[in-house]
Amino acid sequence: MSASINGNNMVTMVVRIGMPPALIAGLAFSGRFEYPLNLRWGILIFVGEIALLLMGFKWHEIVNAFRQVGGRRMAAGASERSTYFWEAAARNALQLGVLGTLVGFVIQICSNTSGQAGFMFALGSALLSTVYGLILAAILSTPAVRSLWTIGAAQAAETVAPIDASPAGRESAGRWGHAFGHVVFLALILWILFSPAPAGPTMPLDWFVHWPAWLVVFGGALALGMMSGRTFKTNSLVLGFACAGLIGSLLGVVQALQGFSQASIAVVSEGITFMISSCFAALVGLLAIGLPLQDRSHNRRGMSLSRLVWYGFPVVTLLLIALATLMVMVPIKIENP
Repeated sequence: MSASINGNNMVTMVVRIGMPPALIAGLAFSGRFEYPLNLRWGILIFVGEIALLLMGFKWHEIVNAFRQVGGRRMAAGASERSTYFWEAAARNALQLGVLGTLVGFVIQICSNTSGQAGFMFALGSALLSTVYGLILAAILSTPAVRSLWTIGAAQAAETVAPIDASPAGRESAGRWGHAFGHVVFLALILWILFSPAPAGPTMPLDWFVHWPAWLVVFGGALALGMMSGRTFKTNSLVLGFACAGLIGSLLGVVQALQGFSQASIAVVSEGITFMISSCFAALVGLLAIGLPLQDRSHNRRGMSLSRLVWYGFPVVTLLLIALATLMVMVPIKIENP
């Protein structure tokens, strides 16, 4: 038994030591060393991750999660909360990575490019954001997976009590932490909306904030949250933003396809704008409202459906970006009367 435990510890140590050099070697031998490195997406994911964790968790919960990674054994309730913390951190990294790819796509669409070659190169650079998010999600999910494997195992004799504060101090620190996280995330969104972009025929802000799409997404999410009642209000907001974002995106796809049938560039552009803005509004709504509220709640009913939204909606967003790219590159034949 002890030999098996020592073997597992040895494998874990090898993986921990070997993962960073493997990632660095992958970047170094990827053809062009400067291509896989993009400071904009690194800032977006790193700062956004910190903001989202502060928005969804109290300070003592964050400390307990890191203590658990350090090998400290927690009480059952604190251990489950720490496991959920790392799962939420991995989810946030994936969502932020896809958000960055969506932002990069919009910036490239709105700028003048040197033909298809320049457009595809910039789109590949935007996809790096998703790659960064996947790498960080894989790293952050490791503590959660390791903790789930040990659930049900016999507890050691020495169990460290989780860090906790008095109820009044805990609530006060939690409110300040949540507020600071919201301020940082708001600054990050404003940086995305108003950061300088290459000159082009349209402004990225017009694509990000298309008011009809935002009304569909936020109105649909609010309606679903109100209809679900108090019991599932946190989970219903997560589901509501995803469903409303999908509905708005499909409405944009329908409008763009009608534009192709009418050979109208203006109608196609309006449909793509509606689709992209719906995805952006849904991701912002999830990250700023739905997911933090779900993280603060200790009610884990309906988590299977929530996890489907966590990982399903980013995939749908990437597929819609691919569809929008195809629509942009397909020429529209305008027949002379």
